[in-house]
Amino acid sequence: MPAVRAPALAFVLASLALPLAAQALIVRVGSPYGEPLDVVPTVASLAGQGGWLDCGTPPASQRAGTVFTITVRRFSDPAPPSGCGSVDVDLGVLPRGRYRLLAIEHDAASGRENERRVLDFDVGSVPGPGRCALLPELVPQLWVRHATLGAAAFVARLASDPAYAARLGHPSARASLGGDVVWLTYPPLDDPTLRHYRLTQTGEFAHIGRNGYVYGVPPGDSRGTFVEFRHAGLDHYFYTADEDEIAAIDAGRVGPWQRTGETFVAYTRLGYVYDRPERVGYRFTGAPDIGPSTHLFTVDREECFALAQDPRWLFEGLPLAASPLALDGTCPVPGEVALQRLWKPFGVSNHRFTTRAAVVEAMVARGWVAEGAAMCVLQEPR
Repeated sequence: MPAVRAPALAFVLASLALPLAAQALIVRVGSPYGEPLDVVPTVASLAGQGGWLDCGTPPASQRAGTVFTITVRRFSDPAPPSGCGSVDVDLGVLPRGRYRLLAIEHDAASGRENERRVLDFDVGSVPGPGRCALLPELVPQLWVRHATLGAAAFVARLASDPAYAARLGHPSARASLGGDVVWLTYPPLDDPTLRHYRLTQTGEFAHIGRNGYVYGVPPGDSRGTFVEFRHAGLDHYFYTADEDEIAAIDAGRVGPWQRTGETFVAYTRLGYVYDRPERVGYRFTGAPDIGPSTHLFTVDREECFALAQDPRWLFEGLPLAASPLALDGTCPVPGEVALQRLWKPFGVSNHRFTTRAAVVEAMVARGWVAEGAAMCVLQEPR
């Protein structure tokens, strides 16, 4: 059974203000370094809005395989002495993998169930295959205070000692004005959680912090229709929701590509990035002359890392946002549909994406390989 800890988080995933439409029960999972890692305890934090959680009675918590269930009680105002804003539950040190947290809230007076939240979360591995940053647009930055070197001396050592800079991940460094803090900036795909852990293990730093989004009123999400184009001569497919790209292709400025009539709908930008199942999708393309002749979308951060390390692939940006499959293989958000990925293993390699089973069946009949659901996108209006 997971251990219950005192109701005070010892870590911060990010600095944020909650969206206006947030549900009453807020569930987060993290570690002292931000996201969960397989070398430190994973902690679930449950927070209540519009009332107070009962911290005098430990939450009921249990585990069945990869599924954790935590039940908390909520007081109405005014809160008794045992009321608090949040409660933490230690889930223990978990191996790398995907897990599910079911959080259930009961009313303290009546005992009736108020709400339940399901959160699927990933535990990363320190010695594992590596993964891309969860929020590349944020640009991974850590601010550090060296235990023995002043800011200027630390920056100078990074600039003059290549081996030392390599040990810290080759960051660009900038000292704060008039202070002893140094900002370390890493490439956009670098995972700041893993970087935070590795910097801590050096034992050199008196303090390490990281950047995050701060919201007043969060902006709305943006969504777009991804149009499918086909190059008949190559039997290749390409997708974009970018109006300029669509106009250029329709005008014939990039070759004999034609619309197939197939589309899918997805977020093109998330207005609020925390406490939701959707995440950014990475787009890669084959490097000229050495890479495959294809464009590839993925929300799998380990697959993204493998592609980013492979010289045959080039990172092209973050054109969409979508949900990974839930732990049970379904789409986690009602109204979302699975986007299937197909691969052409013969001739010149290519990928095709579709939400329609009939398209998958037709492509498999032509010799393409069905690689399964890659992510969950929005239901296309009919």
